Amino acid sequence: MHTIFRIDSVISINDDNRLWQVDLIQTNDNDSQLNNLTQRIRNEIQGTTGWDKLGKLLIKIGQFDKANELYEFLLDQSYNDREKTHFYHQLGWSKKSQRKYEEAIICYEKSLEIKQKVMPPNHSSFAVSFNEIGSVYEKMNKYTKALLYYEKGLAIQYEMPSSNNSGLAYTYSNIGTVYEKMNDYSKALSFHEKALEIRQNEDSSNNLTLAFSYNHIGSVYEKMNDYSEALSSHKKALEIQQKILPPNHPDLAQTYSNIGFVYGKMGQYSKALQFHQQAVDIGKR
Repeated sequence: MHTIFRIDSVISINDDNRLWQVDLIQTNDNDSQLNNLTQRIRNEIQGTTGWDKLGKLLIKIGQFDKANELYEFLLDQSYNDREKTHFYHQLGWSKKSQRKYEEAIICYEKSLEIKQKVMPPNHSSFAVSFNEIGSVYEKMNKYTKALLYYEKGLAIQYEMPSSNNSGLAYTYSNIGTVYEKMNDYSKALSFHEKALEIRQNEDSSNNLTLAFSYNHIGSVYEKMNDYSEALSSHKKALEIQQKILPPNHPDLAQTYSNIGFVYGKMGQYSKALQFHQQAVDIGKR
């Protein structure tokens, strides 16, 4: 139905760089990169309806005011309580992305209030709500409240079947990060290692969450001044990311920077410079 082009090259055609020649190559449905991109976009914006998918897309591309307007319209039009819990949740996500944390909490709590009327108390979606509220309090540096909500989510997830272990790992990781911010490094390490253990038992062929766990663990060891363990963990994260991510992905830049920072702490400045430079090179691209 549509004609799709990829950019082949961009060339300046005058001295003051005001005119450019853009060479395009026509592609089609057999293009593997196009198919992978299309599938990734579909996965990123899954939703119950076309309007919901549009709302998720608006949040993903940073059009938060438009997303807010859309979800408020959908709330006004809906008479279905389950739909309303979802729309309030999405509105909370948009507000959180705007750093309007108090408004985000109000939206999440409205979603939670409706859920308590229409869903059984051990429904998995309660864990999602508790985790989201916890994440907002974490961003507000209210760590005690963040832990309270993360632990509420954890209590529900303990009762869920093992097929939902990815959610459990996510909550363990969140709790570990809060303890790290509270400078309780032994507890932080314990929760990050629990998350890592779960993720190691999942399919690791395309599991970037393993890299996240290794980077978190490396960060804790670094703050404990155990630089050899920190370096080992960050390098494990890098090895996973290099297999999965494109070479200019910002997550790779962050891991290169983590490794450079640890080498700097160890006094190995030439190696530190090498890894920081790789992070800078990605940033430029």
